[in-house]
Amino acid sequence: MRPQRSGDEVRAAVDAATTPAARLALALASPWPPSMPARPKAVREFQLDDVDRGNRRLALAGRARPLDDLTDGSERGALARRDRAQGSG
Repeated sequence: MRPQRSGDEVRAAVDAATTPAARLALALASPWPPSMPARPKAVREFQLDDVDRGNRRLALAGRARPLDDLTDGSERGALARRDRAQGSG
């Protein structure tokens, strides 16, 4: 059995990740909030279109889950990087 990580430990790991995509993957798979860690396959298949920001929900492996602040911030960073790479602006 793996030890539970606190929210501070998870946030520190996400902050230490070097790319927006890595931060998002860690946020999705993190056991914080404790009820909703995503399985590796769900993280690999996740699309930015799976986020419903207006309702603060996201879909993983066909299941809706709340969009927590850590995942929301990580997803916004991934979107910003994608937009810069595509030359938006």
